[in-house]
Amino acid sequence: MSQIPKIIQIITIWISPLSILLSLAIWLFGSMFNDTVDKDLQKELNGAVLWTFVTIFTVLALVVFSNILHWNDKYQTLVTIAAIFGVLFSFLVAASPFLLMIVKGHQEENANITKETARSSSLVQKYLEARKVLGQEEIEQYFSRIQTSSQREVDEINKAYLSGWIQLLDAKLIDPNMKVKRTNSNNISTTSPLIFYTIYKEISYSKALLEYGADPNAVEIGTGNTVLLDMAFYKHPSKDYLPKIDLLASCGININTKNKEGMNAMNYLNRNYESLSKPNEKGFVVFKDDAALTNELIKKIEFLAKNPPSQYSCMVK
Repeated sequence: MSQIPKIIQIITIWISPLSILLSLAIWLFGSMFNDTVDKDLQKELNGAVLWTFVTIFTVLALVVFSNILHWNDKYQTLVTIAAIFGVLFSFLVAASPFLLMIVKGHQEENANITKETARSSSLVQKYLEARKVLGQEEIEQYFSRIQTSSQREVDEINKAYLSGWIQLLDAKLIDPNMKVKRTNSNNISTTSPLIFYTIYKEISYSKALLEYGADPNAVEIGTGNTVLLDMAFYKHPSKDYLPKIDLLASCGININTKNKEGMNAMNYLNRNYESLSKPNEKGFVVFKDDAALTNELIKKIEFLAKNPPSQYSCMVK
């Protein structure tokens, strides 16, 4: 037997199961997205499923008939080449809806970023022209933006809003020590922008507020918590709490402040660590990562207690 038929047989052996697997994969993906609200995507997926099955079964039929009828090497080679191109074509057809979905998603991201950037700029200009110090209602309106899913979208939109936030602070249209209402566990308390935005926003908001005169030891009316106490209170901490505590320390936080319950930051952190690191009935630590992060926060507070900053580097504008 010549070398070419051997190669043809090997390729044919591999093409057949590959073809079947590809057909099943496309059918599975099509089924997964069967209830998608995007009608255009659904049409693309249905088309991909149909054309993939047609191509694959045509390829398989050619391969099977060429072997049954004992076609000569020349025709066998042509069939094999056709089978290879058929499988490659099926891959392209199968991938097309998902490639379209990626492109469409990218276009929607860009549209959302453009829209939200324009909205931020428009509100900032409106507030600047009014020359009125913003109240809680205006600030809530400023941050009332669309819900986003991709991290790129979140980051880009956040840059636009942070830029406007700094412009408003610079124009003294936001009082960094104003009182804002906060609802937490059905309780309404009065807090400061620093406490609220340090908990819920990225560190740049805290930095901007501190640079423009926010009090790092401001106390929340209702709980008696400072921003540090609020961070320590939450059982599941965020990874950005560590750099936020460094920032607050550089601006003069008091790590020993106690709230109305007589608790300080270390009390809450120790309580949380004990709860998070406790094994369940099967001996597993469910919140292992949170426990590790809480332990890092404890070490950070202990270090600051022994090594307070010799001077504060928080520049108030």
